[in-house]
Amino acid sequence: MNIVQLHERVRFWVDIVASTRFESEDIDNAVNIAIDNKVRESYDQNRPMNRSDAFQRVQRVRDELGPLVRKLDVDDLELTQEADGDKNLLIFLKSDITNYGWLLSMRMHSSSYSAWYPVFPLTHNRKNVVERNPYRKVRRTPQSKSYYYEEASGWIVRHDCGDVDNIEMYYLATPAIVNYGIEYDSTKVFTINDQVIAVEETVYNTITYKIGEKFTIVVGVLSITSGLIVFSYIECDVRKTTHEEISRRAAMNCLTAARQYDKVNDLRKEITAS
Repeated sequence: MNIVQLHERVRFWVDIVASTRFESEDIDNAVNIAIDNKVRESYDQNRPMNRSDAFQRVQRVRDELGPLVRKLDVDDLELTQEADGDKNLLIFLKSDITNYGWLLSMRMHSSSYSAWYPVFPLTHNRKNVVERNPYRKVRRTPQSKSYYYEEASGWIVRHDCGDVDNIEMYYLATPAIVNYGIEYDSTKVFTINDQVIAVEETVYNTITYKIGEKFTIVVGVLSITSGLIVFSYIECDVRKTTHEEISRRAAMNCLTAARQYDKVNDLRKEITAS
């Protein structure tokens, strides 16, 4: 669904007798909360609904969150290597990486040995104990053991792999903040290649578009003939197969704010059963 279709679906779920009417800004907030909850729940099962779903465990969830998976390498990171017994590699995100959410995997490339080595997560309460275990201690072998743990603004990697010249990290990005945009009528003059979405039946360049249909402004016809469109919107970047559930979750958020708890409970049961 595009942003207009998503809003229409939310309004469908909250449209009951004597229900509160919600502005576009209210629905934007409800949708963004719903997306955040859906991603967090799918990533590590920390939400009450659909508790059996977890990223990398269920193929459907892998597919749903696939568009949010991003890759980082040495061009996106700041690396500082310190020699202190086993070497410590300090890793920080560069300032232009603003959508980092949750780390999925990490590996590093040693220029000393021309090889890639996996890096395993390590808890803080184990970082000073792991060296005493010969099967887990930091070492360079065919089954190498290198570990990372988190600090305030990045990660510390403990390794014995010589000089590291590259890091490869995959992470789950934070979803885009959805925004409905601004509605315009036939008085608005657009720019070529602007993409707009019909909010009601709209005529443009002799073609009639229905609610939710997207079209592109072309040279020579910079205004719609009649109707209403939305522009400057930000779409939901989670895969379309999740949009129906997101619309129901957003409707629950709206109805909770309006204290219409019976309808909230009905929607929750439908999501849990689906």
